[in-house]
Amino acid sequence: MRTDYFDVKNGRVILGRAEELSDPDHQELAARLKELRPWKKGPFQIFGHDVDASWKSDLKWDRVKKFIDPIAGRRICDVGCNNGYFLYRAAQEKPEFLLGLDPAQNCHDTYRFLNSIYALPNTEFLVEGYRYLEKRKNEFDILLCMGVVYHHPNPAEILAILRQSLKAGGQLVLESMALPDDYSADPVSLSPRGRYGGAKGIHFVPNKKALESWLHRAGYSAIKTELIHAGFDEQLRTEWADIECFSEFVKDDKTSEGYPAPVRIYISARK
Repeated sequence: MRTDYFDVKNGRVILGRAEELSDPDHQELAARLKELRPWKKGPFQIFGHDVDASWKSDLKWDRVKKFIDPIAGRRICDVGCNNGYFLYRAAQEKPEFLLGLDPAQNCHDTYRFLNSIYALPNTEFLVEGYRYLEKRKNEFDILLCMGVVYHHPNPAEILAILRQSLKAGGQLVLESMALPDDYSADPVSLSPRGRYGGAKGIHFVPNKKALESWLHRAGYSAIKTELIHAGFDEQLRTEWADIECFSEFVKDDKTSEGYPAPVRIYISARK
């Protein structure tokens, strides 16, 4: 199943048209799409089949595109790219090169399936984490690091490695969970003892000042908090991702563990 049709409509990445496939092909496709569940990033439409992922990643992209540098002709890397949704969104702007990094094999499996249907030009996906960028110094014009930094026990290290891979003047687009501004007037970070909002693997939840301090200590300049988004409207439980959502573990501005509920913060910084 291959197509030369690629578009984005209402945030949905569209690969192929329904009329391109026979009925048996549609049945085979539907079975394969279900095998790849859970779909964590999206939404997609594949030969007419709507795939509503856990994260409505189009909402995040709509926020990012308000302040990201022009993508056309640039070299872009998405660190923690999951199934490649943002690679498809960036590809519309005709970059010189796109690199997606994610150490999870299941993310690569989903991307490889999508790529077998419509192969993005000048695009590479590697089953690698952020440390891979130690090999790619002074290469990228724009780095995307969204929903990643709080999953690592040493955020200063990941930010420093990312900076090395940027060209001079290159832009880091950083998106993270964060404590609300009224939590503390000082740069502080929450370090959950166990789960946070039902989620495992959350090492730090900084406030805005702490996140800006991490970037400053890592050597970035022109650090600017572009926007702070409150609410949990971008994650949902669907038939394509029947998994727990953060909103299920938040009530009255507290997580189920008793911690302050986070906001989402978007920061632009330069090398």
